[in-house]
Amino acid sequence: MPRNLYHIARKNYGPTVRWKPHVPETLTKGGKEDDITPRIVFCPTIIGCLRAIVGSQNWKLGLTDLLGPEGNPKYAKRVAYVYRLFVYDPKLIYTPTEEELHDQKRSGEVWYLGPATLKLVGELNHESFKHSEPQPIWYD
Repeated sequence: MPRNLYHIARKNYGPTVRWKPHVPETLTKGGKEDDITPRIVFCPTIIGCLRAIVGSQNWKLGLTDLLGPEGNPKYAKRVAYVYRLFVYDPKLIYTPTEEELHDQKRSGEVWYLGPATLKLVGELNHESFKHSEPQPIWYD
């Protein structure tokens, strides 16, 4: 069954981007994460993406890591970009074990093990802090 997965990036890679699996340059802060398996990292939700960034239940810490502190004018114009992968082949989705990724249960992070074309579907900015859940500005 097809489904959507999300990836949040600091950089705008354009309306679509084709990625190949790789070992992330920066691994989860403060925990253990597999440093061998090439993958593209996704979560089923925006909150999950933000939790995965810092390995915390508090999604606002992930947003702070991306955009800088809330209310600080120095960072007011920073934006993070929301990319979506529409999965046609679920066999390429791998759910890491706790030994491979310590915070998988908290974030719902999954690894896509094949090349993928992602679509830019929205962005997060400092307005996103003002809600009880992150509210992207959706492009679709």
